[in-house]
Amino acid sequence: MKLKLITAPTAMPVTLDDAKAFMRVLGNEEDTVITRAIQAATEKAEQITNRQLVQATYEGYLDGFASDVVLPKPPLMSVNGVSYVSTAGTVKAFTDYEVDDVAEPAVIHFGSTPSDVRTTGVNNVIVNFTCGYESVPDAVASWVLSYATTLYENRQFKEVGVSGEVDFSEHLNHLLDSYRIIPV
Repeated sequence: MKLKLITAPTAMPVTLDDAKAFMRVLGNEEDTVITRAIQAATEKAEQITNRQLVQATYEGYLDGFASDVVLPKPPLMSVNGVSYVSTAGTVKAFTDYEVDDVAEPAVIHFGSTPSDVRTTGVNNVIVNFTCGYESVPDAVASWVLSYATTLYENRQFKEVGVSGEVDFSEHLNHLLDSYRIIPV
């Protein structure tokens, strides 16, 4: 499934004030640097876990109808709609599907293929969905705070093997272990 971000997150998994308190930073002079560190830590956590941490809306593009489609970036909040583009270029809504969101990642089960698709084919199937946590789990938020702090405190590039090298402790990485989604 190819993804297109439709609505980007408007928040971060931890607030700037929480990060500053965690880092023991007073004043506002470093707010931009800390915000960037939180954003980078969030992106890294999403990469490691294959999850969407803060609510966002995506469109997923499929080459055709399949019986089951796994939706990326759990947790799923909602499937906002499914449509398809016929070979004639017409966009049509599709409603014959069920969403199984009991397990993660969620799966869409498509029903019968539309008759016009059976005769003329389909260019794309488009799934519009919203995903992310309503409240980011504490372990993930703690990891984001710790990683952002590491980025903030170690802003200078250091070569591997050079004295003073930063080691983001392996035990902190284990905070994300139970949230990892392994792609199939």
